[in-house]
Amino acid sequence: MAKTKVTGGYIADSAITSDHLHTTLDLSTKTLTIGATTVSGHLIPDTNITYDLGSSTYRFRDIYLDGSTINLGGTELKKNDSGDIELKSGSTFKKLVISELEFNDGSNRKKFKIDSGRIKTFDSSGGSDTADKISLAANTTDDLGEGSSNLYFTTARADARISAASIGDLSDINISGVTAGQALAWSASNNRFEPTTLGSTTDSFAEGSSNLYFTNARARGAISVSGNALSYNSSTGVLTANYEESPSFTGNVTVSGTISSGAITSTGVSSFGSETTVGNIELDNSSIGVDEAGILFQPNSAY
Repeated sequence: MAKTKVTGGYIADSAITSDHLHTTLDLSTKTLTIGATTVSGHLIPDTNITYDLGSSTYRFRDIYLDGSTINLGGTELKKNDSGDIELKSGSTFKKLVISELEFNDGSNRKKFKIDSGRIKTFDSSGGSDTADKISLAANTTDDLGEGSSNLYFTTARADARISAASIGDLSDINISGVTAGQALAWSASNNRFEPTTLGSTTDSFAEGSSNLYFTNARARGAISVSGNALSYNSSTGVLTANYEESPSFTGNVTVSGTISSGAITSTGVSSFGSETTVGNIELDNSSIGVDEAGILFQPNSAY
């Protein structure tokens, strides 16, 4: 339809039928009210970015569109071949800036929204937002890429860490100031192991209950004698022979067994019962037999 612009509006240059257009012209407000009409061409304003379609108080109710794109200042809200909505500028996808995102399948309502500076999930199915969790039951750590700080465990990493570690890395061990020859000992006051200088002799170690240290008293107390041939002084540790190599008999000598010797020499006076013999008696591989009849000398005896 051809038109001519006038102050406050337009004048149609051709006929307008009442079947399609109902108009009311209010010259005092410079307003042209148009009723129900059918548009057979493009509806294009004569000035760019100047006029509005509706207002904050007078809004259109529904807009029915066909085609695939709504262009908002160069950003296109469009429907793709799958019927899904895309937000693009040319071939570049644009971001959608919102405070929360809700998913609703008709029975369940789940939300993503910012809470305390973090993106959290909520269940809104009951009419109010309740903190909820995202199920990762179908996922494993294989689905999550490794970051640069919190690394996944590997045997190689564990072996390398142990090889590079120091005993001082343990929380209850302090090796500060340790020197050669020291050992770690428990410090009850500091509740940790600390370097300690240990003695190099047994004087530095307390005696146990099984392996006892040597003492003279213990050694002397462990010795004892029986019979009358030896006597023992446990205080001094001295053993004394009661019979020397050349014993002197001042009384009778009683022999209940056999005296054997390679050579027996007797010099002086020997008394055998009531008889006395003066002189020397030498025995060499011979024997002397004594009975009630006297002394019996066997051959090879000298006297």
